Parts: sequence; structure tokens; C-alpha cells
Amino acid sequence: ISKYFYYQQIQCLSVAPASNQLWMASEPSKASFASALVSDSRKAYISVSWSMIRDHPVTASMCASTIFAQLDGSTRINLSHALNQSSPVNSTDVKIPLKLLDPKTKEKVPGLYRLYWQLNGSPCTVVDKVAVLRGNDPWVNCSLVLHTEIDKKEGYAFKSQWWDVECELPKEDNKTDTCWQKSNKSSNGSNGPLLKAILQEVQSGVIGTFLSSKGITGLYITFVFLIGRGVRAMVANRVLGIPHVTMPSIMKLRTLCDDVRDARTVFDLELEELLYKALIRIYRSSELLIKMSKKLD
Repeated sequence: ISKYFYYQQIQCLSVAPASNQLWMASEPSKASFASALVSDSRKAYISVSWSMIRDHPVTASMCASTIFAQLDGSTRINLSHALNQSSPVNSTDVKIPLKLLDPKTKEKVPGLYRLYWQLNGSPCTVVDKVAVLRGNDPWVNCSLVLHTEIDKKEGYAFKSQWWDVECELPKEDNKTDTCWQKSNKSSNGSNGPLLKAILQEVQSGVIGTFLSSKGITGLYITFVFLIGRGVRAMVANRVLGIPHVTMPSIMKLRTLCDDVRDARTVFDLELEELLYKALIRIYRSSELLIKMSKKLD
């Protein structure tokens, strides 16, 4: 698998084998379930669901998928026997290895589910069959364990039941793989359900972080409308200001401005008006402005 994906793309997931809830089914319900399992007119299925949260993209972080498998005849019989024996006097543990069939083809499958699941796109799409492995995906084999614990106190017996899902490491998985060293194990050292999630590569850096949180629509609005309008406002009418800013020489124009000031100082308003009109006429004519701003020889 390392030939096709980077090490950082593969995340190891594991959960504890023991259920976090007691099995509270009544005895009549157990008996009805046990008889239905061995009935030839019915089929029994088991489902496996995984819910995962990705860091990126933020807008579609949740990934969830469910796969189904059909229980074969021997597994249904063993499970039915386990239910019928689930009311003992003493505490017991009944283990039922899972042998399964493909719901569509009715062919035997080598495990409960495939080890590698790909998490693609936004919104997230979970693919439990990696195409590059060409059907050679390692499978996870699991067994169901029904625990029955009898607690006798002061002449009373209290019964508690719960399920375990104990899984084995795939044979194809390297024994030196440190992926499962910190996995959740039961008291007898068994592993719970295991999974390797293959994450999709995402753009890194500032743009990648922005895209993962705001999406392509947010990127377009921010850069085109906000930043684009700001840059356009800074350069708007800049062409009209070039002749007035990049003059070769301003000595003649400055002298004319000084004359306007001097005329006002001596209260020669008629002369001030004539000089001011001449200055305005120069700035209104690009030809006169060029002539007045030429460098002196």
C-alpha cells in the first residue's frame, strides 16, 4: 500500500472490543431470536458502521459508511446455541467465529470487512474497496463474544450480559507495523475492530487552509470581489495623474504659482485673476503643460 499512498495519508483506527452498553433483551426475545436464526425461511445479516471526523476539509469533516454481510449457516447455528445457553448459573463467555457471505453474490468472504477504507471528496465519500490493490485487499476477521456475568450477593443473583467484537490482525499486515501498538485491547489481549483510513491529499499553505474552511466560493468572493476591487480602486484614474506627477521640470509652473501668491500679497487682484486663469489654461491643455514643464537647456 505504501507504493500508492504517502505514509501521512494512512491513519490507523481502533476501538475497544467490549460494548459500552449491557444487552438488556428479555428471555422471550432471546428465544424468539434464537429460533429465527435457525429458520431456513429467513436470512441474517450483520452490519459494520464507521464514523470518522477529518481535519480537512472543515466544511465536510464527517465521514460515515456502513457495510453489510450475510451470516452463513454454521454461524447462525452457533449464534443460536449461544443465545440458548446465555442463562447459566455461573458466569460464562461464549465465542462465535463469524463466517460470512457476500449479500449479492452469496459467495464466502474472507472476513467481516476490508482493512483499508478511502475517504474521498467533499462531501465525504467512503470507498471500502481500494482500486489500486486490484482485489487483494486484506480483510479483518472478527468473532462475537457473549459475556454473561452472575453476581451472587446475599442469596440473590444479578445477571449482566454484553457483547464483545474481537478481531485479528490481517495476515497481510506487517507484524512490525507500529500502527496497532497503542490499539484498545480487551483484558485477554484481544483487539477490537481495526481500520486503516486512507485520506485524500489536500492543498497545504494559506490557500489550502482557506479552501478547506471557506471553499472555492469563498476564495472567489474574497479575491475577486474584495481584493480585486481594492487594487482597482488604488490604480483607478492613475493614467490621468501621470502628466501632473512625472513632469521633467516644474520651475516655470512654480514661478507662475509664486506670481499668483505675490499678486495677492500686494492686493493686485486683477493681476492675480489673470495669472490664475493662465495657470488653469495650462493645466487644461496637455500640449501647454508639456511645453511649460520641459527641462531648461
